Amino acid sequence: MFPEGGGQLEIIPRPDGLITREQAAALCDVSPDAITAWVRRGHLKVARREGRSPLFDPVAVAVAEHKTAKRARRSLPVYELTAAA
Repeated sequence: MFPEGGGQLEIIPRPDGLITREQAAALCDVSPDAITAWVRRGHLKVARREGRSPLFDPVAVAVAEHKTAKRARRSLPVYELTAAA
């Protein structure tokens, strides 16, 4: 899913700049259930909902990943986010 040892990951955000739960999970290399747990525990806030589906600010997702990775003792590979043209 991710380039070994960090690299470039392309997540295509919606026109409003938000990403889905699945995209957030892919960005952080965790399961979508982990993203839900971060929301439930207060590490990550839902930016907006589309129906029942939560949408997230990619920067907030990265901050939550940093906070939870330290606590879970996960290593933090460095990825460069690029927006698709």
